[in-house]
Amino acid sequence: KIPGLIARYDQDPTMAVRVPIYFGSQSGTAEYMAKELQSEALSHGVKCDVIDLDDFSPDEFVRDSVMVFVVATYGEGDPTDNAMKFHNWVANKSTEAGILSGKSFAVMGLGDMNYTNFNAMGKSVDANMERLGATRFYKRGAGDDCQDIMADFDDWRSGGFFPALKEVVSKAVPNNKPRTPGKKQVQKKVQALVCTGGERGDKMVGTLAEASMAILKDEGLDVRGPLDLSERRVEEKLAAVPEGGVIFILTTGSEGEGLGAGARKLTRRVRTECSAGTLKGRSFQVIVLPSNNATKEEVKKAAGTDVDALSKALELVGATACSEVTFAETGDSALDNLATAVAAVCGAPAEDADKNNASGEEEDNAAPAPKQLTVHLMKDAKSLPDCPEMAGEACDTLGKFYFKAIPMTIATVKELRQKPEPEVGLSTVQVDFKAKEAGLEFEAGDSLEILPRNSAVDVEWFASMLGCTSMLDWHLCFAAPGASKGVKQPFPTPCTVREALTSYCDLGRVPGKGVLAGIRDVLEGDQKKNLDILLTSPEALAAVMSEDISLTLREFWELVLGPSPEMGLGTFLQVCARQSYRTFTIASSPLSTPGRIHIAASMLSKELPSVEATVQLLQKCGLKNVSCEQLLPRRFSGVCSRWLCTELKAGINVLSRVRASAFRLPAQLDAPIIMVGAGAGVAPFRAFVQHLRSPKVKETPDAMLIFGCRNADSDWLYKDELQQAVKLGGAAGRMQVGPRRPLNNYYTAFSRQAGQPKMYVQDCMRQNSEQIKEWWGRGARVYVCGSTGMARGVVAALMEIVDCTEKDLTTSKRLILEAWG
Repeated sequence: KIPGLIARYDQDPTMAVRVPIYFGSQSGTAEYMAKELQSEALSHGVKCDVIDLDDFSPDEFVRDSVMVFVVATYGEGDPTDNAMKFHNWVANKSTEAGILSGKSFAVMGLGDMNYTNFNAMGKSVDANMERLGATRFYKRGAGDDCQDIMADFDDWRSGGFFPALKEVVSKAVPNNKPRTPGKKQVQKKVQALVCTGGERGDKMVGTLAEASMAILKDEGLDVRGPLDLSERRVEEKLAAVPEGGVIFILTTGSEGEGLGAGARKLTRRVRTECSAGTLKGRSFQVIVLPSNNATKEEVKKAAGTDVDALSKALELVGATACSEVTFAETGDSALDNLATAVAAVCGAPAEDADKNNASGEEEDNAAPAPKQLTVHLMKDAKSLPDCPEMAGEACDTLGKFYFKAIPMTIATVKELRQKPEPEVGLSTVQVDFKAKEAGLEFEAGDSLEILPRNSAVDVEWFASMLGCTSMLDWHLCFAAPGASKGVKQPFPTPCTVREALTSYCDLGRVPGKGVLAGIRDVLEGDQKKNLDILLTSPEALAAVMSEDISLTLREFWELVLGPSPEMGLGTFLQVCARQSYRTFTIASSPLSTPGRIHIAASMLSKELPSVEATVQLLQKCGLKNVSCEQLLPRRFSGVCSRWLCTELKAGINVLSRVRASAFRLPAQLDAPIIMVGAGAGVAPFRAFVQHLRSPKVKETPDAMLIFGCRNADSDWLYKDELQQAVKLGGAAGRMQVGPRRPLNNYYTAFSRQAGQPKMYVQDCMRQNSEQIKEWWGRGARVYVCGSTGMARGVVAALMEIVDCTEKDLTTSKRLILEAWG
C-alpha cells in the first residue's frame, strides 16, 4: 500500500480504533468538553470523533468498540433536546439485552446540584450502557454547574481518563473509519484528481497520467481525471475536489520553455481567480517530466522558478504540498520510476498524515469548520451571490436555536417595581409577547427562551476595531467555495453586519479555552504570544475569566490583545463565541392571557473592582503590552437583563422558543400546593394563580404562596394582583363573590424592611412549619423558584420541617425546583 495516503496504524495499535465522543448539550458546554477530550486524546495517541447525539444511529452505534459520552441534564432530570433520540433507545426496556456486550464506555455527566434529579442523564446513560452489556472503563464524572463545572471536568479527565482510554483502545477491535456527524457513517475513498499540463503534442504526460490513475485505483483511491490544465476555468475544477483530496499535477519541463504551458496557465488562474481558503484542506503534488530530450538536472534548473511560483500560488489559497516536487527521468524510465514518484507524493510519515490532510481519513467536505467559510458583503442584500452549497443549518449546538426559534413581537414592557432605579441595577420588568401571531402555544409553568442583544456601544466598538463601521448596515452571507451541498454555518444569513454583531456574537464575557484557541490561530506577533500564555497558564486564564472582575469581551480585547488586532470581520464572526439564548419561566397562563406570554425579568447588576490587579498579574505571567482604558471601578450589567429592562420597546421582534417544563401544576389537582419564590422567582406562581382562578378549572386544591423581596415599599412584585387572589374569610368567602380566590395563604418575607429584622422565605417557612408539615402529610407538592442561594435555604428548611433527607425529597418527586445564578 502507498504509505500516508491510505491510513496506516501499524506503528501504534491504539490508532487503529477511532473512538466516538458523543455529546448531549443544551447550551454548548458538553459540546465544548467533548472537543477538549478529542484534542487531548490525540496527544495520547488516540483518535476520536466528536458526534452530536442528534445524529445518533443505532446501527452505527453498535459497531463501535469504545465510546465516550459527555451529557448534560436539562431541567428536572430530562435529556437535552439533541440527546432525546438516544435516550429513548438506550433507556428503552425493549432494546435487546446484551446488544452492547464487549463494548467499553465512560460517561461525564453535567448537571446542577440545585435540582433534585442532579446529573440524571449522566446516571441514566451510565446505568443503561451497563444494563445493555457494555463495560465501564473509567469512573463516571459529575460536573456541577452551580459550583465550578469546568474544575469538575478537569478533575475527572486528569484523574486517569486518558491512560484508561488508551489501555482499553489497545485491546479493542480495530475500526479506523472516521465518523462524519450528520451523515450516514460510511467510509469514503480519498479523492485524487490527476491533472496534465504538458506542452501541446507531448504524449509522455498523457501516458504517465494513465499509468498513475491505474496505480492509484489499485490503491483504493477515488480517482478522477485526467484534467487538462489548459481547459477554461480549470481552477473551479480543482476547488471541486473534496477536502482531504489530493491533486496530482503532471507536467513537462524543458530547457527552453521552463514548466509546461498548462501548468503555467494554472499558476496565473490561481493567482487571479482564487481567494484565500479556496483549496484549504486539499493536498497537491507536482511531478515534472523532461521534454525535448532535456535531462532531469536541466529541467530542474530551467523550470525551478515556474515550479516555485506554482507551488506558492497553490499554498496561498490553502493547499498543502505533500512533498517536494518530483522530477522524473526521461523516456521509459519515468514509468519505471512511477511507484517511486507516487510514493514521494504519499510518503509522509504516519505522524504527519493529519498535517498533510492525506491520511485516507474521510473529511466532511459538506461541513467544513466554520472558520473555513468565506463571508460575502454587499450594500444591497439582492446583490449577494447565490450560495447553493449552504445548507441553512447550524454548525454547533447554540446555532441550532437561531435556525429553529421564531420571531415574536413585543406588545408591552411594564416596570413592576414600585421604586425602580435602573441606573444602579434596580429594575424588574414584565414583558408581554404576542404569542398567537407567532403561532406559539404554552402552558402555565413552561419556559420561554429568547435571544438577547448586545449593547449598541459594544457593537460599534467592535465594528470600529474590525474596520467596518461604515458597513454596519451592509448585508452578508456565508459561502464555501468548492464544497458540495449541505455546508453548515454559524448563524442564519443573509443578515446585516449590525445584526450579526448584535445578536449572534457573545460580546458580554470572556470566551472559553476552545474559542480562545480558535482566536489564537488567526493572530500573529505579541497578540498570539499573549494567548499562548493564557492557554498554558492556569493562573493567567483564571484571572481574566474570574467572575469577581467579570470582564466583557471588549475589556478582554483591550487588556490582552490591544484595540486593533489583525483580524477581518469574516474571521471574527466565525471565531467569536456564539450568543446564548436566555431562559425565563413564563409568568402567565393561557387561560387568563390567551395568545400572550408574559415573563418577569430583573436586572442583574453589581459594582466591580478595578482591573489594575489583573493587569499586574498578567504582566507577571509574561503577557506583553497589557493595558486597559477602564482601570477605575466598574459596574457589571447582564447582557440580557440590561437589554430587557432598559432598551426593549413595544413592536420589536425577539427570536423566541417555548419549551415544555416539568415546572407545571399536576394534571390532577388533588393535593395541596406550596409555592416559594423570591424576587422575579414569583413569575411562575403568578401563572399558577391565574390558572387556578380560571372558571375552566373545576376544582382547586389548597394553595399557599410564600414570597420574599427586599422591601415592601419598593420591590413587592405583583402585590395587588396576588393579594386579590387570597381567599376571603367569613360570609364573603362562602359566597364566592367576584373572581375565584385560590390562595389559602399569602405569606411575605422582607429582608431590608426599615425597622424590622431581616426575614427570608426560609424563615417564613419555619414560622409556618406546622401548616407546611400538615400539608406535606397530605401529599403536598412544593414548588421553589429563585436564586441558587435561596433554593438551598428553602430545601434545608423543608427537610427540617418535614424531617426527611434530600434523598427522600428526590424520591418523593414532590419537590420541583427552578433555580439560577
